[in-house]
Amino acid sequence: MKIYKKVLTFSTTLETKHNENVINNFEDTVPKYSTMKRHALHVIRNNPEIKENVLNRYLQDKYGVTTRTANSCIKEVKGIVNSAIVSLSSKIEKIENRIKEKRKNLEAKRKQLAKIHNGRKTNTKKLRKLKFQIYNICNSINRLEQKKEVFQERIDRKKPNICLGTKKLLKQNRNKFIKQRDSQISYIGRKEEKSGNQMFQFSYNKKNNYYTFKIRKDFGKWKSDRSSERYVEGRCHFKYMSKELRKVLVDKSSPVTVSIIRKNNRYYLHVSITLQYTTETIYTRKEYGTVGIDFNKGMLAIAETDQAGNLKNVFQRKFAFGRGGKTKAQLSAILSDVCSYAIEKGKDIVIEDLKSFKKRKSKTNKAKTEQGKEYNDMLHKLPYSTYSQLIEDMCFKRKISLVKINPYNTSKIAKQKFCKRMSLSIHSGAAYVIARRGMEIKDVYVKKVS
Repeated sequence: MKIYKKVLTFSTTLETKHNENVINNFEDTVPKYSTMKRHALHVIRNNPEIKENVLNRYLQDKYGVTTRTANSCIKEVKGIVNSAIVSLSSKIEKIENRIKEKRKNLEAKRKQLAKIHNGRKTNTKKLRKLKFQIYNICNSINRLEQKKEVFQERIDRKKPNICLGTKKLLKQNRNKFIKQRDSQISYIGRKEEKSGNQMFQFSYNKKNNYYTFKIRKDFGKWKSDRSSERYVEGRCHFKYMSKELRKVLVDKSSPVTVSIIRKNNRYYLHVSITLQYTTETIYTRKEYGTVGIDFNKGMLAIAETDQAGNLKNVFQRKFAFGRGGKTKAQLSAILSDVCSYAIEKGKDIVIEDLKSFKKRKSKTNKAKTEQGKEYNDMLHKLPYSTYSQLIEDMCFKRKISLVKINPYNTSKIAKQKFCKRMSLSIHSGAAYVIARRGMEIKDVYVKKVS
């Protein structure tokens, strides 16, 4: 029996009228917390091997905080460092792809140069231009190699360059930079603690369907014996995930990690909990068929198969492309409908694997044709990570089995085998191939021999 686990994060707005004391405490505490966070970052970057308990004790003594506050700070900083290292690895991969393409171009230019030298007549103007191009390509490769070495050294030393608040904002406006930098406090929870978090504790009010919470004061204030001075209280309402949070608080099955974030002069509460379930509680089975999704620019193509892999239904849904929040909202609504459809039919959902998409995205090069430019633009603007995260979270919450497949040749197979015969568009055909591949049905693309 397989156990599925996933950390889910949800949020709500802190209304000023119910949380005035909470907001005041936040504004008083966040500069101190941010200072401690930057200090911890400095220590970790200069001594990556420092033991967590040693750093924790050091922060406690220096800033007069509890073990839990120091731990929250350390965990947040380590997350920032790890994220920066992953980002550097991604940059190195892109650099390597660029170097590879430039070397191909260099080889082609050198062949052209050899042809000119071997010819009967020498075109001086063309020769000079070609040599200049080769010189520039070599310089470009050298610069990229140097950049790669710098990034790799930072990874090896576990010392990535980090600016909390962003360098861009620092150059533009120092006051805005400080406000952005000092805008978040985290409270890391533990399953064993009361309400899953010693520093931030929720209580559910069943009568009025809202949560009250109390935050333990820190930075010296926690030493007071009077309860009214040790805690600050507030209240909030969760539109989503309220049922799951209540269950966690009752079962004590998960840590409850909370962050207070200030953004655009508004205050938000972000809550993370870990949910789990077993294969026995999943509502769908691929033995009944699957629902395949083909993700495209401004459109999702959906295809349903029966238990034998035959096409049962196909439809398309459009969403706003390249519109930020609007794109996410429309994608969310469409995927919610697809999930409801999958539960109704009792069938697994099948999508293309994100890893393959990232690889394609990292290998995109400067296009020479208008068609190529359009393709590159689409590839980089597609909100695939948003789409993937949305469908993963929805499937987990609603206990739908999500199957990820290799997207290799799905469109080619669709065009070759199904589109004309079944009167399908290329995208609907690809969705059908994806659905069949999720059932482990192997459709093979046959290359034409010229």
